[in-house]
Amino acid sequence: KSPVIIPKLRGNVEGVPFTEEDILQGSFRVCNQCVDVSQLALGGVFVGELSLTLLPTIATNRGGWVGKEIYIEYGLDCGDEVIYIPCPSGFYYISSATWTANGLEVIAYDSMSKLDEPYTAELSSGTAYDWLTFISTNTGVTIGNTREEIAAMPNGLEQLGIYTADEIQTYRDLLMFLSAALGGFATCGRDGSILIKSFTSPVIDSIDETKRFAGGSFSDYITRYTGLSIVDIESREVVYYGLPVDDALTIKLGSNPFLQFGTNDTKKKMRMAI
Repeated sequence: KSPVIIPKLRGNVEGVPFTEEDILQGSFRVCNQCVDVSQLALGGVFVGELSLTLLPTIATNRGGWVGKEIYIEYGLDCGDEVIYIPCPSGFYYISSATWTANGLEVIAYDSMSKLDEPYTAELSSGTAYDWLTFISTNTGVTIGNTREEIAAMPNGLEQLGIYTADEIQTYRDLLMFLSAALGGFATCGRDGSILIKSFTSPVIDSIDETKRFAGGSFSDYITRYTGLSIVDIESREVVYYGLPVDDALTIKLGSNPFLQFGTNDTKKKMRMAI
């Protein structure tokens, strides 16, 4: 809440350190999101992107950059000290590196990109945390949630089986359906781990107008959902569930394979939990 500026950047490429003096001014950009521009996206698994141009002072080698791990922190000047904070997704992995007259243009993506590997069906059913462990084992990413955090989410204690894997091509697809079944979305933490978060997280603080940046803008609106639709694979029909007072928007879950097992009452219970 203190007036701060960001005076410094620092990081490393697999142990080789650099600072803002090694980055072309105006080239540094970080993009990270959990929803699209129009709605709350259950099952969102957006990839964080980092782009910057490294000057020849640090980019001395002409090859071998793709695949390298890059880590960046930004420094907040809080008066008495500069506090360094990792970028939103922590660790990024270079996807492309292009030499220009200004230096090395780098585009890198966070750990979510590691999930774009072909999915192999080796687990038939388990709790949501069992599925996360399965994803971690097969892709090498770490999971930031505890078993207790996942258990507290909708359907967190249910035995989840995949009715059909027709729509699952990668582990990222698997995580998309899993996070939607838990009523949340997936993102990367500042330590590079994969996290499933919920839109119902409690408020941890409030920032009044005296602490806000002059000229800043905030989008202030309410989005209400009172209905849910899902494609029931067995009956090949779109099934709709609504609250007693159903007068707002509908969440569309597609044909989520994790929400297809059991009797009609069991399926309704799992779907209504969302």
